Amino acid sequence: ILKSFLIIFNYNLFSYEGYYFLGPSTPVSIGVLAYNAYVNPDLSGRASSMAVNFVMMAVSIVLCVIFYKSLKQTKKGISL
Repeated sequence: ILKSFLIIFNYNLFSYEGYYFLGPSTPVSIGVLAYNAYVNPDLSGRASSMAVNFVMMAVSIVLCVIFYKSLKQTKKGISL
């Protein structure tokens, strides 16, 4: 269950499509925040968009490491 939770949580935390198409909400999701900052005609928002994307990438990498360790631990208990 932990592995499924990590995959679904990671996708839903950073996806913007559903939140963006459903309309305005407060607070906005982090994916929508990064997308809106990136497509803003004012180019000063690009730096903050890249910073948000970096944070999203770092959190995703941490979740992937947790997933890998839990997968490795599960395989350790199985003997062929």
